[in-house]
Formats: sequence, C-alpha cells, structure tokens
Amino acid sequence: MARPASRSSGTTRSRATRPRRANTSSSSRRRSPRRWPDSDKLLNIEHFIACSDIDDIYFDRPYYLAPADPVAAEAFTLIRDGMKRKQVAALARTVLFRRVRTVLLRPHDAGLIATTLNFDYEIRPAEEAFDGLRKRKIEGEMLDLARHIIATKSGTFDPSSFDDRYEAALAELVKAKQEGRTLPKPKPARPTKSGDLLDALRQSAGAGGKPPKPRKPPKPAAAPRRKAS
Repeated sequence: MARPASRSSGTTRSRATRPRRANTSSSSRRRSPRRWPDSDKLLNIEHFIACSDIDDIYFDRPYYLAPADPVAAEAFTLIRDGMKRKQVAALARTVLFRRVRTVLLRPHDAGLIATTLNFDYEIRPAEEAFDGLRKRKIEGEMLDLARHIIATKSGTFDPSSFDDRYEAALAELVKAKQEGRTLPKPKPARPTKSGDLLDALRQSAGAGGKPPKPRKPPKPAAAPRRKAS
C-alpha cells in the first residue's frame, strides 16, 4: 500500500507500492550506476487534465497512494476530493527504480492511483499498426450475427475468473518431470479460412449457417377399399 504525504499543492512525498508484486533484487540495485537519480519520494504535479483526454494506450503499471501520516491526510483528502468533483486527473513526475517517470494520478476508492505512463516513442502509432486494413461496411446477415454474438456473450468484468494458463502449464510440466512422465505434445493449430471462421461463428452463436429444410407432412393413409357386394 502506498503512503504519500502532500507537502504542497504541487509536491507530494510518498512511498508507492504496486497492487501486484514487484520483482526487484538486491543484486540489480548494487549494479545500478551512481549517475542514476535517487528516489526522493516526491511527486511533483505539473498540471491537471480532463479524464476524457487520457488515452489508456499509454498506461503502464499502477501504484496505490495513501497519506503517510495524519498530518498529511487533510491535504491529501483535499486534492483527492477536488479531483473527484472536477473529474480531472493529474500529471506528475517522480523517481521510480532510479528513473524519472511521468505518472498519472487519479482518485481511486479512499486514495489515489498513480499509473506510470509509457513514453511516446514506446507506443507504435495506430496508423502504422493498422496500415493496409480495408474499410468494409458490414450489414445484413453479418451485422445481425455480430449483434447476436454480443448479446449471447455479454457478461461482467471479474478478474478472479482469469486463468493464467502459462503458470498452470509450467506447474504441470515441473510436476511431470518430477514424476518421470512425458507430457503429450500439443497439436499444431490448423489454419482457418475466412469462410470457415464465419461458419464457426454462426454455429457458436446458434445461427447454424443454412436453416434446416422443413419436413414435408406425411401423406394421409389411403382409405381401405370396400368389396363390391
């Protein structure tokens, strides 16, 4: 849990910890060059921006921020509540792991979240990534199919339901080696054609491609013939 204390309107002293476990080692700290900046536990707020101006593609890692002591709680609460009411976030600079980083401060629950931001040169432009994609107009059956899939697959965000398949597979591999077993090799995925993919989407959505032909009603049984008297 982070413990910051606001010293002024634009400067905050804090100790930040990530919501998830940080991977650091004493050997890497010993090898760090002395010319790297030392952390002074200060957050220097540069300016406030509207939450709608934030592009989450620049988000890196979140850290919790909370007051370090009761004296700092009043100033901390003032900044937090003011940001909530104005629906703004703050851009600040701080030293994390001997590197000056820009962080985004946002109100979160009873405290703040400081999210480190990627540098602009680290983000690939969307125009470059999506270059060559043709503009298509989806309508008719395909649009109805997309709506049906979204409606049938709607759910809620539940991080506890996420599966770390890599960790599970690694644990199974270690267990198999300890027991002297050999795990079967996974079958390579078969390349799928676009037509096959659309058929699979129809089947998964229950559309099923072509509707089944209606059965013809059975012919009525012929009335028995009467013998002539």
